[in-house]
Amino acid sequence: MAEDVVAIRKKVMEFIDGPEGYLKIPYEGPDLNPRRFWHKIVLQSRLRFLWQTAVIFLCTILPSGEFKNRLLRSIGMNIGREAFIAPMVFFDIEFPRLVSIGEGAGVAMNSFVNRDVPPFTVVGGSPLQEIKKLDKLL
Repeated sequence: MAEDVVAIRKKVMEFIDGPEGYLKIPYEGPDLNPRRFWHKIVLQSRLRFLWQTAVIFLCTILPSGEFKNRLLRSIGMNIGREAFIAPMVFFDIEFPRLVSIGEGAGVAMNSFVNRDVPPFTVVGGSPLQEIKKLDKLL
């Protein structure tokens, strides 16, 4: 089973770093079912996962600002310059590297960010929807 976890973890990391957008793992019985041991696949380090969880929780209640953006960048998120992320915005704890927020983008309060936010775009809601395109920063 340890070899299976290593093999599936490798596929997950290829997915995270690759351009596809979906992860296809063949099902070959209950021993290779990723749902059964998903956290063993995703969590390479429990300490890292606890750090990501703490940062995301803290950033959920913090007001927008450079400090908040730097904290999110510390866990691998791609946050553009001068991005505005309102309080009560929820991010994916397990895969923070897959959520990218472009330069000058804005994320409205009570949003669930589950996909990339293009630069100079205001988004909000759950599911995330585009609210307005911005010309440039003022």
